[in-house]
Amino acid sequence: MLVIITAALNLKIGHLRFEIDEEKVVESAISKVKDKDETSLLLPFEVYFKDNVSLGVNAGGPMKEFFSRLFEELFNVEKHSIFKKLNDSPSCTTLWFNKDYKDLDKLRAVGKLFALMFYNKVIVTMPFPLLFYKKLLGKSPSSFNDLQLLDPVMAKSMQTLLKASDDDLSDYRFTVNEPEIELKPGGKDEVVTTANVREYIKLCARHYTASSQFKVFSKSFRSMFGRFGLHQRFAPQELMSLFQGGEYDWKAFQESFGYEKGYTANHRVVKMFWSVFHGDLTEDDKRDFLRVMTGADHVPIGGIQEVRPRMWPMGGDKDCRGKPPKDMCPEVNTCSGFIVLHLPKYRKREHLKERLMMLIKMKGHGFHKIPE
Repeated sequence: MLVIITAALNLKIGHLRFEIDEEKVVESAISKVKDKDETSLLLPFEVYFKDNVSLGVNAGGPMKEFFSRLFEELFNVEKHSIFKKLNDSPSCTTLWFNKDYKDLDKLRAVGKLFALMFYNKVIVTMPFPLLFYKKLLGKSPSSFNDLQLLDPVMAKSMQTLLKASDDDLSDYRFTVNEPEIELKPGGKDEVVTTANVREYIKLCARHYTASSQFKVFSKSFRSMFGRFGLHQRFAPQELMSLFQGGEYDWKAFQESFGYEKGYTANHRVVKMFWSVFHGDLTEDDKRDFLRVMTGADHVPIGGIQEVRPRMWPMGGDKDCRGKPPKDMCPEVNTCSGFIVLHLPKYRKREHLKERLMMLIKMKGHGFHKIPE
């Protein structure tokens, strides 16, 4: 009887199901995960976007898009203050935890979401230094070595103090200015000298690398992965490489494709597609296309050949869902458990290039239908 009722109501037992508001991805995700325990997070995971039936049910594509959009928004320091740039340089893209952030419940939720993404084998680019992965695995060295990993420029500047004279150090106190914080009791009145400069460097390094926000985040992450011995499976550099990828080999990417349902490697449209891909797309365009296909713009662990997508024709030579191929955009989905690029049978190269660029401009949101 229970099976009949469940089927009639289109319900599934033993699944973790998120229904996400596309206009409020972060808020929706936080609300869904904050009260979930670790056991619930290990259940098979499904993501639905409200009012968007084209995304399908448990397609894999919605899951990748969900995590990609979620962390892209969380890493936008103009919209969210959990993270901040490592320094004020306009070219700086590395982030660290904001010491002034106080919403610990949200930090715990973000830690759970990071674990949920990792557990479901969805990888998006993470803009963190090596120190993040060392601390996450519980393999963090001394505080000064931490600083060298977090901010090599600051660490090098501090090392120069070891060669300074007492006169050079006479203006230094055991404080940091953000606002003025004492590094030790009575620090504002204690002058840094050649005799105590190593202690000063050690305390400064400890101050800059310590993060109560990271501790909350990582505790939430490890509560889910503690039983799997993650620290025994990965070295910090390996984990960092997983989220940042390796070298791009676009020929290997082409060779990783499989062709079905009438397409072959020598089909006219397939050859035209690769002519446009290698001949007309910039390196940034290619990375954006990879992101549309996989949810991440970096090379997956094992090499770019591990993507293994498939290319299928969309419609026939003359008609594609009631429209000629030149008026249709390619689409990407994973409804069969693997990545599929649905490519209309374009007759002209310029039509293929124009529509492919429309798909690429989605930059990671390729599972939505593109306006035609």
